[in-house]
Amino acid sequence: MSHQIESMAYFGDTPWHSLGVKLDHPATAEEAIISSGLDWQVRKEPLFLAAYAGSMAVGQIIEDHYATIRSTDRAVLGVVGDRYQPLQNREAFGFFDYVVGQGAAVYHTAGSLSGGRRIWLLAKLPETIKVRGNDIVDQYLLLSNGHDGSTAVQIKLTPIRVVCNNTLSLALRDGHKVYSVRHTASVAEKIREVADLMGLARQAFAGTAEAYRRLAEIKVDARLLSEFFGILIPDNPDAERTSRTQNTRDRLIDLFENDWRNNLPETRHTLWSAYNAITHFVDHVRGSDDKRLQSAWFGSGAQLKDLAFTEALKLAA
Repeated sequence: MSHQIESMAYFGDTPWHSLGVKLDHPATAEEAIISSGLDWQVRKEPLFLAAYAGSMAVGQIIEDHYATIRSTDRAVLGVVGDRYQPLQNREAFGFFDYVVGQGAAVYHTAGSLSGGRRIWLLAKLPETIKVRGNDIVDQYLLLSNGHDGSTAVQIKLTPIRVVCNNTLSLALRDGHKVYSVRHTASVAEKIREVADLMGLARQAFAGTAEAYRRLAEIKVDARLLSEFFGILIPDNPDAERTSRTQNTRDRLIDLFENDWRNNLPETRHTLWSAYNAITHFVDHVRGSDDKRLQSAWFGSGAQLKDLAFTEALKLAA
C-alpha cells in the first residue's frame, strides 16, 4: 500500500481501483469500518520535552499540548491543544447513519490516508441526476475526519458521473461545498446541528442537475475549447513549464475529442464534455495512483475541478 493511502476498502469501480480491498457487495457501516482497516481508536496523551541529566533521561511536560495516538500501534498522528476532542471512526460512521437515515445510504469506499491522519467514508444516496439520455450522475456524501489536529470533521456533497466515475463539483447558491465541524468538547452535539443536511443536499443536487443539463446544451468549437482550457491551464513564462502546459492542454483536447466517455451522442462536443475532460484528467490521469485520491477529493485536483465547473458555468451564461 502507498504512503498516502494506508488502508482502503471499496465496492464497485473507482478511479483508484487498483488499491485496497475490493468488496463483492455494498458495505454496511460495520463492514466498512472493519474491511477498510479503521477499527481503531484515537486518544490524547501528554507531550514531554526530553532532557538528559548525565546518562539519565528526564522530561518536562508541555502544558496544554497533547499527542493524538492510535490505539493499535501507538502511531503519533498529530499534536493538538487542550480543547481538542477526538471523534472516533465509529462515531463518524454512526453520524452518517444519523444524518442520512439508517439503511438509506450505501457505503462504497472507506479508508485511511497519510498514516491515519485523515480517514474518509463515501456513501451513495438513492437519488440520481439524469443529465441527458443515458448520461447519469449518482449522488454521494463524502465524510472525512482528521486525527492530526489540522482538519475539521467535514461532509462534502460529491456527485460522481456513472459512465466514467468522475468526481464532479456542485453548484451551490450559498457557495458552501463543505459542511465542517471543529473538534471541541461539544463536537458530538454540533454534528447533530446539521441533521437537516439531507434537505440541504437535495436542494443542492437539484440546482446542480440544472447546471449540468445547461452545460450539455452548449456546443463547443475549437476557439471556445482553447479559451476554456487556457483559463484552467494558464501560460507560464518558464520554458520547461510552457512545454508541460502545452502537453497538458493537448491531453485534455484528446480526452475531449477521442475519449468515448466524452463522445456520447447526446453530449458530444458540449461544455459538459469539456468539463468532464478536466474531471477525467484529475481522477484518472494526473499524478500517481497513490496520490490521486487525496488530490481529487481534498487537494489541488479538487480545486482544479471546482475552477473548471465555475468557468464552464460562466461560458454557459
